[in-house]
Amino acid sequence: MSRISVSSCGMFIRFFIWRAPPKRKPPNLTRAELLMRMQVYQKKLEVLELKKIYWTNKLQRLSSQCETNPFR
Repeated sequence: MSRISVSSCGMFIRFFIWRAPPKRKPPNLTRAELLMRMQVYQKKLEVLELKKIYWTNKLQRLSSQCETNPFR
């Protein structure tokens, strides 16, 4: 069983670090599949917007508590 020398291992690592990722071709989707994907991403966006509202309100409540009770 042969061992990999440090120099060859370094070349091996450099080869994989500098190699560009393979280009992916976009899949050929039908109009119905594209609309379905669009609806999925729209729903995800709506959920994120609701989470943003929730966390913004929570942050405001916490900051107002800190201002009214600094030594609580």
